[in-house]
Parts: sequence; C-alpha cells; structure tokens
Amino acid sequence: MVDPWIKLRTKLPKDGRLKIVSRKCHVSTVTVVGALVTLWCLADQHADEFGELYGYTTDDVDAEVGVPGFCEALPSEWVDVSGEWVKLPDYQEHNGTTGKSRAQATKRKRNERAATPVASESRSERDTGVTREEKSREEQSSVGSSSASAMTEEERDAQARGAVDITKALRRVGLMDVHPARPEVLQLVALNITVEQACLTAAELALKKAGMNDNTELHPELLYLLASGATAAQMLLTPDQHTHLKNSVPKVGYLSQTLIGRARDAARQGDTHATVHNSGRGHSRQGSQGGRESLAARSERARREGDARDDGDPFADPV
Repeated sequence: MVDPWIKLRTKLPKDGRLKIVSRKCHVSTVTVVGALVTLWCLADQHADEFGELYGYTTDDVDAEVGVPGFCEALPSEWVDVSGEWVKLPDYQEHNGTTGKSRAQATKRKRNERAATPVASESRSERDTGVTREEKSREEQSSVGSSSASAMTEEERDAQARGAVDITKALRRVGLMDVHPARPEVLQLVALNITVEQACLTAAELALKKAGMNDNTELHPELLYLLASGATAAQMLLTPDQHTHLKNSVPKVGYLSQTLIGRARDAARQGDTHATVHNSGRGHSRQGSQGGRESLAARSERARREGDARDDGDPFADPV
C-alpha cells in the first residue's frame, strides 16, 4: 500500500509570499515552509474535497503548525479564514483527486518515455529491466487498453469536475457520505446523470422515507426546495420536521443504484429525455412532455412564494 503523499513545488522556499508571512509571524522562512507542509499534510488527511477543514478554527491550525498567527498571515489564495472553519481554496486542483491524478499521469508519461527500449534489444533482455506492473501495462497496450486507461487527461479532469459538482450539490441536500472519488459518483458522471437529476432523486427518496411525499399540509414545492438545499425556514418546516427529513436522505450507494436503474429503464424504453426521478407528488412530476421549469428557477420561485430568504442559485455555474 502506497503511503499518502502531497505535492510540493521545489521553488516554494524562495516564494516572496513566504517572506511576508515570516515577517508577520516573526519566524524564519524555513519555519514557514515547515508550517505549510504540516498544514497541507493535515488537509490531506482531514479536509473534504473542497478544502474545508471541518472543526478547525484558525487557532486550532496555528497550534497544529506551531506558529501563532500563521493562518491570518497567509495570503487569501492559500487559506480562506472568512468562514467558520479554515478552508484551503482550490484544494481539488492542487492536492485533491484531480491534482494528484494529473501529477501521477505526468510522471507516468515521463517514466514511459524514459523507459522506451532500444529497437535491437530482445524481449528477454527488456524483461529483466522492467517490473511486473510495467510488463502488464505493455501487454495491455498491445491488445487494446481498457476504458479507464483510454481516457485522455482532459477527459479525466472533466470526470473529476463532474464528480465534484454532483458531490457539492448532494451535500446541500444532506448526503454526507458522498465524495468525488467514490465509484458510485464516478459512475453517475459516466452515465451523464445531471446534478438536477441526482438532487431531485435524492430529495424524492428522502420525502418518501420520511412519509412527507403525500402530505398536503406541507409546502407544495418541498421536493424542489429540498433538492436545492433550502433551509428549514425556507421549506416552512419545524426543526423536528427538518431533522427527520434530513435523517431520511438516502446513502449514496442506494441513490446511485436507483439512478442507474432508472436510467437503464429509460434507455430500454427509448425515452432519453425523461428525467430519472418520480416524486409521487402529482404537481411535481417531470417527464419528456413539453417544457419544464429548471430546478433552480422553481426552487427560487418557491422560496419567494413562501416569503423565504433567497440564498442564491445553488446550481449556477461557478465564475
């Protein structure tokens, strides 16, 4: 098993931003480098895929790295201290799943180029200089690579971004066991399941389990509000009702199975435009007939009608 690792630029010690931090904290730049490495190791083990160190305040991080005032002294592009917990911006790009996959792909290509054998060299001679893994890779390339190895770097990055988008949205609904690297999430991306489809299906399953899908006394647009990550006040729920509903949100494995099953059923029926959720609340059904209002627009309208505060469009494209 490979030990966990992080990326580190060799020119980091000479970065001018470190000198600024060292002057603010009254420590050497070597100490700042060590504190940064300690912070990134901490993030690699405990930060979510969006870089948030849940439960860690600036004081907690300062204590971990042994430098008082460290977080406040760091530039905003390295650490975001504006929220309740410390967050590392663009963590996914630098040391998350996407960043590490890109680094490994680059290293693999470099090693393969360096290990290109001389044409006159026999196969038996080459076998003594390669590992079993390299032999396996060579044999696979001669008969056709698998779908995973056939993916380009751009396709892998696109898959990772899609997984992150679905993960962010599902966490707003209430799924806390979801993660961009989970096979279930990657399979949803491969099947072109959209963020709206995933969130609406998760909300539908939660409402059914909570016994709220046919309750006419509740907000008529509860499905869309839950799918968009609305608060208890926006959904016009009591704290107990909200807790019960959030506890009814399905696990990512069950959600994935449901979505995949419905997508396959739709494909067999030849209805590629039908959505993969069915709420059970008559006015909230969607299908391939006619135009339909987007989830973001419908949830926003529902919040306005309920005189609730609009927290913005959770499905808007990031700037």
